[in-house]
Amino acid sequence: MTGYGHFALPVYKPALRILMDYLYYFLILRKLRRNLQKMLNLRTTDATHSVSGIQKLAKQVLCYVEDMECVGERDNLLRLPIPPIPEPVQMLNKALHEKMARPIFKWATERGFEIEREISHGPTVLWLQGGGITCPSDMVSILVFVQRPTPKHSGGAVVEVTGGGEGLAARQEPPFMGEVRTPITDPLFCSSMFECQVGDILLLEGGEKLVARRGIEPCDVCMFCVMHRTTPRKGAAGENAA
Repeated sequence: MTGYGHFALPVYKPALRILMDYLYYFLILRKLRRNLQKMLNLRTTDATHSVSGIQKLAKQVLCYVEDMECVGERDNLLRLPIPPIPEPVQMLNKALHEKMARPIFKWATERGFEIEREISHGPTVLWLQGGGITCPSDMVSILVFVQRPTPKHSGGAVVEVTGGGEGLAARQEPPFMGEVRTPITDPLFCSSMFECQVGDILLLEGGEKLVARRGIEPCDVCMFCVMHRTTPRKGAAGENAA
C-alpha cells in the first residue's frame, strides 16, 4: 500500500494543478474577450456620434504603397514616414483626442492606470503584413483601422476625398482580422480574435501583442497608430486586492 500511495502522489498532484490552471485561465480568457468586445463596439455607448465622425475621417486616410517604408529590419511591417504628416492623418488624430478622450481615459481608470495626455509616439500609419506588433509595457496604443495602401497608378482604386466626409466615396475594404494576445505569465497568454472594419477603434495595453492572421493563415492590417505613456493609478493596487 505504501508503494502504491507513493506512486499515485506525483500523478495526482500535477493532474489537479493542470485542472485548476485550466479553469483559472478559462475564466480570465472569457473576461478579456468581453473587455475586448466592449472596446471594439464603442458605437454602442454614449460616444455614438463621435465614433461616427472618427469612421468618416478614417475613410479619408489614403496611403500609397510607394510612400511606405520598412520599420527597422522588418520587411512585413511598413509605416508612413513622419514628417510630413498628411492632413487626413492630422484630422483623425485631432478628432480622436478631442472626441474619444473621455471614454478612453475612463477605460484606463477601470484597468488601473492613467494615460498621459502628451503623445509619446506618432501619429503614423502602420501596415502590418504578417507577424505582430507589441505595445511597450509602459504604453497604451490607440489604433484606428484605415484603408490598406494602394499603388499610385492603380486605375482609380482610391478616390481622394476632402471636407467633412459627407458623400464619402472610398473603395470597399475587406475586413481586418487578427488576434490580440494578452500576457498572463511567461510564456502563457490569453488570445482574443477580432474582425474589424475601417474606422473601428482598438486599444492595446502594455505588453499586449496584435497578430495579423486569418485563422492559421497570415494576413495584413493597416491602422492609424498613436501611443501614450501610462502610469499606475494611485490606490489601484489596494482596490484590486480588496
